[in-house]
Amino acid sequence: MKAGLLWVSCGKDLEWFRYSAKSYTKFVTGFTQAICAVPEEDKAAFAPVCHQHGIELIAYPDWPGKGFLRHMDIKCRADQLFTPDIEYIYHIDSDCIFTSRCSYVDFLVKDKPVLDCAPFQWLESTHRDWKYLFRWKRVSEEALGFQVDFETMQSLPIVYYRSVYSKTRNLVSNNVGKDFSEYLSLCKNSFPQSFCEFNTLGTVALNFFTEKYFVWDRSKLGKLLPYSGRLIQFWSHGGLDGVDENQNQTARQVLLKLDLI
Repeated sequence: MKAGLLWVSCGKDLEWFRYSAKSYTKFVTGFTQAICAVPEEDKAAFAPVCHQHGIELIAYPDWPGKGFLRHMDIKCRADQLFTPDIEYIYHIDSDCIFTSRCSYVDFLVKDKPVLDCAPFQWLESTHRDWKYLFRWKRVSEEALGFQVDFETMQSLPIVYYRSVYSKTRNLVSNNVGKDFSEYLSLCKNSFPQSFCEFNTLGTVALNFFTEKYFVWDRSKLGKLLPYSGRLIQFWSHGGLDGVDENQNQTARQVLLKLDLI
């Protein structure tokens, strides 16, 4: 199995990406390719960081006034960024930090990538923000044209088998009667967006490529995955000195402990 690692970032998250890239260099081995994709206007700013950490930089033309939708469009085209031999693509965000030595295999369960998910019906009775999560159910159903029963954006890294991407684009295009990117460009760009890339892709993975995954249903297996803690995510909008409710400390404190700052 060959795996790729992908960040899709932009200028406002460059500071976070510096630390994420540094944690990748310090702790991570095993990925055949590591790619960071950014809008063309941010390429020059990201180039030194990517060069320093051995990360391939890809720049894409942005959509004026639709930057977040374009960001999601690029994630849904991740298969087109990597070489054809990459079987699985691991997605992380710029505010994600690796915390210990690991390889992509350390995020497998029973030799398969994990599809971390939870039934929406279960979330309604257990999650305090279930109404917020149900927004993504609705827009994913609108895109795909069939019922979405599981929330598939539970934790990072989020991993997709290569064929998930083209299958997703084709399903959405056939359902809405438009080219996939054209459809996204017509969606709502501001929060809450009227498209959700990870729940749409995750639903396709769960429904059409189940055999490629170890399906981790949180309603049955719990919230703590075997590799929990190897990768942590901060809330980028909170800044380095905002106390993260999941970590109970600031990002700066964590980065100092890991000798990343």
